[in-house]
Amino acid sequence: LVGVDEDQHVGVLDVAPQVLVIGRALQHDGRQHHEAREREQMRSLFLNGQAYLMQYYKHRRQYERGLACGHKILLQDPLREEIHREMMRLYAESGHRSMAAHQYEVCEKALATELGVAPLEETQSLYRQLVVASSVEAAPSLQDPRTEIEESIALLQQTAQNLAVIQHEMLQAAQRLRSLFHNKGEQH
Repeated sequence: LVGVDEDQHVGVLDVAPQVLVIGRALQHDGRQHHEAREREQMRSLFLNGQAYLMQYYKHRRQYERGLACGHKILLQDPLREEIHREMMRLYAESGHRSMAAHQYEVCEKALATELGVAPLEETQSLYRQLVVASSVEAAPSLQDPRTEIEESIALLQQTAQNLAVIQHEMLQAAQRLRSLFHNKGEQH
């Protein structure tokens, strides 16, 4: 990508867990309502950033890194069915179809335990496709490789733009946190 420092965008998201810890520490302060909103905003930024990174790694065929992002998301929000589906795809694309099936089972159990519902038809359909595909050799792609490359480049550019927005939002949130801690220090 021309003019995009990928490591810079990816690196800022590595700081996100530290920001979440700071945000959690704020819940013990007297201004809980305002800080709870700030914490939730930080949490949302973190989860969205991890989802974008998950896609970024998928298109770079860095499946283990994409899966790590998915695990971070599900630790915070185990009911994110779209993340379970994406992890199933990542496992399948990396040749671990049995892990894809296991991820479906994890999703199914989480939804049944927490909400008393079954996975969406979209998730069930993906599971069936992966189970069938695991017993039959996958057909070779009929798509023109140039089209595939163009699509990947477009997706990477969009991901880079999204990461830049998230980086900006996280920097603003960090500044707000610094301000809150600074103001808190002046009150004591």
